[in-house]
Formats: sequence, structure tokens, C-alpha cells
Amino acid sequence: MSRFYFCLFILIGFLSPCAAENIPDVSRADRTAIKRAYGEEAAAKIFSNDLAELRAGKLRESGANIPGYDCKGDRLSALYEALPFPIGQKTISWIERYLIDCSPRAQRNLMIIVENDHARAIELLPGETKADPRLQRDAIQIAKAAAATVGAPDCNKSWTTDTKAVEAYKDAHTPWVERWSFDVCGKPAVIEMSFLPGGGSGTSISAKIIK
Repeated sequence: MSRFYFCLFILIGFLSPCAAENIPDVSRADRTAIKRAYGEEAAAKIFSNDLAELRAGKLRESGANIPGYDCKGDRLSALYEALPFPIGQKTISWIERYLIDCSPRAQRNLMIIVENDHARAIELLPGETKADPRLQRDAIQIAKAAAATVGAPDCNKSWTTDTKAVEAYKDAHTPWVERWSFDVCGKPAVIEMSFLPGGGSGTSISAKIIK
């Protein structure tokens, strides 16, 4: 059994009854990084159900949009990791990683931004990718251009359906490789994404089609 599915099994086993109503269970995630970045009071709110409706709505939207997964109806979901991702002095923002009992089982990622007491959620790429939101924004255009080569000339729609690590991720300063899966107008494509951190010059990104 892979670590992903083992973790999902354990987390779902501990989900609270409210999760059956499509409210993500956020009670089991490690709070250490969020507390360190934003303090105890902010962490208490982040890991409460204050944002339950926002989270549930965005995860439900993700389940309805990404091809290849049956996420209809109420699905068990559990937050297993929350990482601070500051974007401004007047905002509190972080990344949330979820395991969801779709068929097949899925991993979904959100970025939550709270500014002036208003919260919004942004859907990030699904799966295991370690690319942060800014890097995802740059990399997705390169990946989609590579994936488009498998589609018909008139195809203008593609979805990233999953991302997986090729080897264990070390840190943001060490090169790493991932494989991103796409649905290109109904045709599957797998793109190998290589990330080469360059210090102050940013991260170089290259993509090649695997299948």
C-alpha cells in the first residue's frame, strides 16, 4: 500500500461526523508551521470550522471540474498539511493539502487568503507537486504547451488531472522532477516537468512529453 493511500485510510478513519456533510475535517493537520508564522490566535481560527463553507465549496468545485474522478455527492475529505505562504504584510495566506475519498482517491490543494477579514480560496494544481503557487503559475503554461501536442488542432481545452513526484523532494534549492498528467480534450498526456532552482535568477522550468 502506498504512503498516499495509507495516510488517506488513517485520516478518513478519524474524520468527524461533520465531514459526511461535505465539511472538510481540519482537526488532524499539524499546526506547527502555521503557529510559527502567524501565532496561536490566527492558527486557532485557521484550524476551526470558520472557513468550512469556503473550503467545501472550492473542493466541491474541483471535484466537479477535473476529469477522470468521480467526486459526486458528499465525499470524505481531510486536511493533512497546512503551510504558510505569505504574499503581503496585510494578508494571512497559506497552502492547504487535502486527501479526498473520490474514485479514484484524490489529492487536492488550495491556497487560502485572508485580507481585511475577507477570505477567499484559490484552487492550486492537484496532486503531489511541490511547486509553490507562483511557480505553478509559470510552469502550467509550459506544461500545457507540451500537452497540447497530443490534442487535435481544434482542441482548446486541457485539464491538469494529477501531479506526482518522480523522486523524493529534498528542498526548494535542489533540482527536482515531477510528472504532470493532463486530459486534453479527452486524450491523456503525461508531461515530465524539471525544475532547476537558480537562486536569485529564479527557477528554470523545462517540460517534455512522456506519453
